[in-house]
Amino acid sequence: MDPQQLYRWVEESSKTWDGTTRHFKANVVAFSRGMVKAKSSRLRTIAGCVEGQTDSQRRRLQRFVRREQPLSVFFEGWTRSVVQQIGVRRVVLIVDETKLEDEWGVMVVGLAFHERCIPLAWAVYRANCAADYPSEGQVNLILRLLRAVQAGLPAGMPVRVLADRGIGTSPSLMRGIAALDWTFLFRVTKQSKLILADGTEVTF
Repeated sequence: MDPQQLYRWVEESSKTWDGTTRHFKANVVAFSRGMVKAKSSRLRTIAGCVEGQTDSQRRRLQRFVRREQPLSVFFEGWTRSVVQQIGVRRVVLIVDETKLEDEWGVMVVGLAFHERCIPLAWAVYRANCAADYPSEGQVNLILRLLRAVQAGLPAGMPVRVLADRGIGTSPSLMRGIAALDWTFLFRVTKQSKLILADGTEVTF
């Protein structure tokens, strides 16, 4: 998909994001276009690639990113748009946490597609700071993102969730995913123990 096709697709798909305002949709479209064209995540650089006066566009985008946004509603609409565009019959989701220069932490739920990961839902917080970590805790944070993605998927679509051992060694997360009627494939630590339905204990 070339940039022009991406621009048109984001603009058209944004019309289906129920629950978001016209200004929110317009800002997402402008931000997406500017970022693709600028090949950068810096606001000043992005603003220079958006139609209009650079200074006014920079102020506009600054207001947009600072304001609290209806992200759970957006994640639902964005997921629906991506899945419809790709046309998959089975979804594989990747859950991963990334640190950006030890300043920001980002928990991401993304769609595995052609050896790539397309972000569908995420949460951003200050890295290496217990006080700023989401108060709901890691498991509930991940489940909240997964439920936002689930809301944008067709009913009954098969879903498998992948996670590395830093996240996957969590019985609570496994139970939460099972409650969504999804399956999971997790890497676990070598100290993990599995208790089967008949009470048999299996140690890794």
